[in-house]
Amino acid sequence: MTELNLRENYLHAAGWPIDNTSLEEMVYRVITIVGSSEFLYNNFLNDNYLFARMKEMEMAKLSELLIAIAIICRSLLDSSIDIPNVIEEGENNVGVITINKINQPLTFHESCNKIIHAREVYFDVEESASIESGFLNHFIYLYGDRDGVNWKAAVDLIKFCKYAGSVM
Repeated sequence: MTELNLRENYLHAAGWPIDNTSLEEMVYRVITIVGSSEFLYNNFLNDNYLFARMKEMEMAKLSELLIAIAIICRSLLDSSIDIPNVIEEGENNVGVITINKINQPLTFHESCNKIIHAREVYFDVEESASIESGFLNHFIYLYGDRDGVNWKAAVDLIKFCKYAGSVM
C-alpha cells in the first residue's frame, strides 16, 4: 500500500484537505437562514402549514450546517499553523458558557466543541403571539455535560460565523 502525500495538493494544510469554498458556503448559508427568518415570518405567517414547514427546515438546516462548520473549523484550528492569531489568543468571544452558575466568555474554539458535543439545542425565537410562530434570532443555546458537570452555552451565530470565516 502507498501513502498519498497531500502536500502537493492545492487544498493541503495540516490535517484534512478541505476546500475552503465549501466552508465559506456553509457560513453563508447560516447567515442567510438567520437573516431570512424574519422575512418568512413577515410574509408567510398566515400560511400556517408552509410557515411551520419552513421553520422546521430552518432549524434542521442550521443544525446540520453548524455541526459541519464546527467540525471543520476545529480540525483546522487543531492542525494548522496558518490560522490568524486572534483565533488562538482567546480574544474571540462568541458567547457565554455557564458552568456551576458561573458565566464565562465562550471562545470560538470552545464554541465548536460545545456545538459538537451538545446534548440539547434550543434556538432563540423572537417573541410573538406564540413561541412557535416567532422568527429565529441569531443565538442558539446548547446544553451538555463534561465529566458529570452540566454546562449551558449561548452562542451568537453572527460572531460565530465571523470567526469561522477567518479560519478559512
